[in-house]
This record gives sequence, C-alpha cells and structure tokens, in this order.
Amino acid sequence: MINLKNHQKIALGFSGGKDSIACLILLKDHLDKITVFWLNTGDAFPETIAQVEQVRNMCPNFIEVKSNQPDDIAVNGYPVDLLPVRNHIGVQAAFMIDRLPLQSFIACCEKNRMHPLQKAMIDFGATMIIRGQKLSDHHKSPVMSGDVIGGIEYFFPLQNMTDKDVMELVSDSPLLPEHYEYANTSLDCMHCTAYLSENTWKLGYLERNHPIQGKEVRKRFIQIRQEINREYQFLASVENA
Repeated sequence: MINLKNHQKIALGFSGGKDSIACLILLKDHLDKITVFWLNTGDAFPETIAQVEQVRNMCPNFIEVKSNQPDDIAVNGYPVDLLPVRNHIGVQAAFMIDRLPLQSFIACCEKNRMHPLQKAMIDFGATMIIRGQKLSDHHKSPVMSGDVIGGIEYFFPLQNMTDKDVMELVSDSPLLPEHYEYANTSLDCMHCTAYLSENTWKLGYLERNHPIQGKEVRKRFIQIRQEINREYQFLASVENA
C-alpha cells in the first residue's frame, strides 16, 4: 500500500461499479483523508443515484461533478463502437453530408466522463488520484500505479487483481448493485449505445426496469444499424462489380 501520509489532497474516482466499491472497502480506514469524486453525466440510472447517496453519506468528503451527456449526443451523435466516417459531424460539415450524426465511444466518454472528472480533481489540487483500474481490464489507460504525471501520483490499489478477486472482495457489500448477479460492468449512462461487447445484457435490463428508456435505446440501435449497413452496401457493390 502506498503511503497516503505523503499527500495532503487525495482524490478517489467513484463510478458505482465493483472496482470503485472495492477501492472504498480497501481504503475504508483512510476515508477521512480522501475526497471521493463522482461524475454525474446527466444520464445516470436511478439505481446509481441511490447508490451514490449511500456513498455520500458514508464518506466524510464527497464531491459531485457534472457534465451533460444528453446535450452532447444531441449535437455530436450517439456513441458507437463502429463509426462510419460519413456519420462524423466534422465530415458532414466539410462535405455537406446529411446523415445521422454518430461519434466514437471514446470521444463521448472523454468529453462527458474522463475529462470533466480529471479536471475537477486537478482543480481541487489533488496530489494523488486513486482509481479502480486493473491490468486485467479490457479498457484501461497506459498509466500505472505509482506513476507521477504533472506532479500527481496515481494509485491503483486493484492493479494486480482480477475480476474474480474483486467480486470476492465486494460480494457482501451493500453497495454492490443487483445486476452484478449476471453482468460484470457498471451501469454508467442509461442511453449509452456503445461498449456492446461488454453490455449485451444492458438493453434487456433497461426494457425490464426502465421501459421508456429501453424503447428509446432500441430505436437508436436500429438507426445505428441502418447507418452502418449503408457502408456495407457500398463495399458489397464494389466487391460485386
């Protein structure tokens, strides 16, 4: 465990997922020295908001950061795993193309999750940032636990753990969301249309528990598929020429 006494301002990013819950458990004896940050994108699940209230009540220092994912996707398009270049708003503006706007999942997350949270922690004056990142994660930054960047030390207490290790640690926690009985990712944004390789379960969860939002997300998936199919048709026409 890195010595937290070397830092006056320590920030811990909380998402509501199993990894950030595990960080709270491992650091429970140090929460008086840590400020917990949660990023509210404006599209959080009600379950997550209720969970965050529990965390807010148990943490002496808690800061909610806000972004506006609904407004962003209204302008820049739905986040997708596969982005046809003609659906990017920059290409549409340059060539006056009238297509459904879409954006990459990383562009959406950077604007609405990663950058606002990082900026809030830097503005707070954090000299240490704690995250629930693991080496076994599919999506992770190149930063390693113990790295110092821009005068900020990064500490990942779960770095060498697996998903199985984390689940064993958090299995009895009252903070663990019920969907972890059959899924392995956090809920994040209700209207997210990306990360499909990990979130195939989420549409069914939405339609069962939040049918209005589920109907809207299904409609968006159909629109996205239609746009991607256009590009496949172009390729097929060339192959068959």
